Amino acid sequence: DQWVFNLDGVVDKGGMNTRKRLDALAVSRIEELDRMCSLNEAQKKKLELAARGDVVGLFDQVDGVRIKFRPIRNDQNKFNQIWQEIHPLQLAMNSEQFGEGSFFYKCLAKTLTAEQMQRYATAEESRRKYQYRAAISLVVAQLEAHVPLLEKQREDLIELTLNETRIPKRLGQYAQQVVY
Repeated sequence: DQWVFNLDGVVDKGGMNTRKRLDALAVSRIEELDRMCSLNEAQKKKLELAARGDVVGLFDQVDGVRIKFRPIRNDQNKFNQIWQEIHPLQLAMNSEQFGEGSFFYKCLAKTLTAEQMQRYATAEESRRKYQYRAAISLVVAQLEAHVPLLEKQREDLIELTLNETRIPKRLGQYAQQVVY
């Protein structure tokens, strides 16, 4: 639990708060989709079920590693083997839970109508562009610590970078490195 459910230095024993956070995130995603695409009740139920499947699947993986860990927890030689299974779970807990590859995302593609999917794709593109622009602005601000820029130069550099590079499919903790 300490290695997998450690959020900002606070250990969530048993993962109950993590589960609540993921459930709230799923509700938030579905509400956001409803605002964008005007979902009907059947679509909402399918997406809720898919999100629940993602959360249950993640916790099943944690339980599987926990079972493997118990008999070897005091064996330093075998610890490295189990660490190779714990590390991906840490990454999964801190990444996008309902993104590409998830049940939720797969269900989304099959649940939305063509018109709803187009609205969703347009909104996602806009969101990614906004996030990428924010990452570019942060990098330019860091650059200005060494090379002061005029307001127009700053805006031109941001626009040039935004227009001349591809917007990444995902921006996470390495967004600044992607911009560099």
